[in-house]
Amino acid sequence: MTRCVVFQVFVIDSADQDRLEEVNAEMTKLLTEEDKLAGVPLLVYANKQDLLSAMSAEDIATGLNLTGIKDRSWQIQACSAKTGEGLSEGMEWLVSTIQEREAEAEKKSKKHKVGKSENIILFCFSFFISDMVNLGELLSSVKVRTRG
Repeated sequence: MTRCVVFQVFVIDSADQDRLEEVNAEMTKLLTEEDKLAGVPLLVYANKQDLLSAMSAEDIATGLNLTGIKDRSWQIQACSAKTGEGLSEGMEWLVSTIQEREAEAEKKSKKHKVGKSENIILFCFSFFISDMVNLGELLSSVKVRTRG
């Protein structure tokens, strides 16, 4: 059985500009040094958009050099875990992206026999998990339709 990571989620504290460089270094290291993450879609939540001191999602994308990522699909989503704003949009993008990848993989498997795979979901709540709502609360607040 093959194991693979299905997606990655980074949650960034948009109000902590001082740590953006540190987060960039850690994210770059993770994306470039972990073979099992090659090509895996990346969702970056720019959290705490409800605060006046929050950087915009565009500024964070620039600070993290997201436009330089060419080996995978990525999305930055402005959000507020406190209010729930932006959470479902990010998850909807993720589900859509995963479904597209599965459809492509299914087409390939019809041409070539491929073994079963076990999907692993990777959440990277880098550095700021103490500032986030509980992961269960985050996911339960997001309503996403999936194939049944």
